[in-house]
Amino acid sequence: METVTLEEFQARCWAQGVPWEHVAFKCPQCGTVQSMASLMLMGCPIPEAESALGVKCEGHYSGSGPFGPIRTLAFVPPRGCKMSLTDPAPVLHSHAGLKVVMGNFSYPLFALATPGEAQVLKAALYAQSSSSEAA
Repeated sequence: METVTLEEFQARCWAQGVPWEHVAFKCPQCGTVQSMASLMLMGCPIPEAESALGVKCEGHYSGSGPFGPIRTLAFVPPRGCKMSLTDPAPVLHSHAGLKVVMGNFSYPLFALATPGEAQVLKAALYAQSSSSEAA
């Protein structure tokens, strides 16, 4: 697990070259690249999206795994797994790829995606939304 300061973390987010809602993280368990926009597309409630970013995989919302989806969207296939760093089991925190340190606190997060992965995800989300509007 890599430890970075809040300033380093923010610089890496900006380096992805995408708006905040498209800053992407990669799930350590299944490798799904995801952003706040993709979490919401998979059914994550809007008020929860920012706090779920980088700590819960899309599978919590898309219906992957043993439970059904929160919201069913016909044009979006389920992605992701049930990985979550918010679960109380300490072993899950060892899966975090990044620890952001701010003052006396630290926050485990999924590893940030590469700038290329973030830009590909953003383009794919725009393509999906424009094709669903045309249908």
